Amino acid sequence: MNNLDLKLISNTITISFLLFFSSCYSQQGHNGTSENIEESKKRKVFICEYTVSENPFRINDTLQITVVEAWLEKQWKYPKDPNETVIYDEFQLIINSKEEDIEGLDVKWSIGVDANKYIRTCSKSDLISDFNYLPTDTIEYLVQKGNQFKGEVPKENIIGRFVLIKKR
Repeated sequence: MNNLDLKLISNTITISFLLFFSSCYSQQGHNGTSENIEESKKRKVFICEYTVSENPFRINDTLQITVVEAWLEKQWKYPKDPNETVIYDEFQLIINSKEEDIEGLDVKWSIGVDANKYIRTCSKSDLISDFNYLPTDTIEYLVQKGNQFKGEVPKENIIGRFVLIKKR
């Protein structure tokens, strides 16, 4: 390889690197989740608050989820100005929990048995679920070992349930 080829390769790598990192770390156009109910209300996407019958909510003898805050909000994304909000017609349920309560979620166990209705992690201690409709006052999920979302989940894989109730 001559110097011209090396320079061309080096420039291509540098430009690719810069484009990748400038687009990946820009919030503009990315979906957003409010950090708490207060932010959700500030962005005017808050719908309602949810709670559990007892806190922490015991799924079974070994799993529990402490619900610090749970709320339903309109889905939204960041526009050019991150202090503004672009709102969608769909919804997201966000649950602030404790990091130790959701350890192993999405790998060893999953909340939900259907690819259209399940809860996933969105940070070390936060959970999220998407809805293309306004959910009812009670939202119930089956909890399974593993993370099978195709076909019917065997009954022996169901290890509990997780229920959220709209706060009045």
